[in-house]
Amino acid sequence: MDKFEENILFFVHDTFFYKDIIDSLPMCLAAINNEGKIYYVNKTWKDFFEKFADLGDSDFYGEDLAILFEELFLDRNVSDVISRLKDAINSQESKQEIVFEVLMDNELTRLKVIVFTLYGAKENKELEEARDQCDKIVLFEKENKKIN
Repeated sequence: MDKFEENILFFVHDTFFYKDIIDSLPMCLAAINNEGKIYYVNKTWKDFFEKFADLGDSDFYGEDLAILFEELFLDRNVSDVISRLKDAINSQESKQEIVFEVLMDNELTRLKVIVFTLYGAKENKELEEARDQCDKIVLFEKENKKIN
């Protein structure tokens, strides 16, 4: 894990103290429990889902991450993406990446979703047994592509 990823995990762990910093991040960020339920999102996440999923005034607390993504792409066949997202949430790996493309606002958009497991380093034997109970951090960012 590189230094940036370590810093993200540190900031999210102390969410209330670092809320302004987390909200200023350019990528969407959510903290979820081991069941995929959201308990914190940053401002970029809220802005994204307000624009693309018409979910204004939601704090997202208790929302199921996979269902939220299903709602975001309701008019598209994303069963493979949702399946991969659920696998990443349930994974015992410390980091999972999912990359896919969708049409948003008439632009082909590449979404990169990264799921980090908090405190799940393989090197630490004491934490190994509790890995499936760890919270996760979900980051995603989008890149627009021109349609030819």
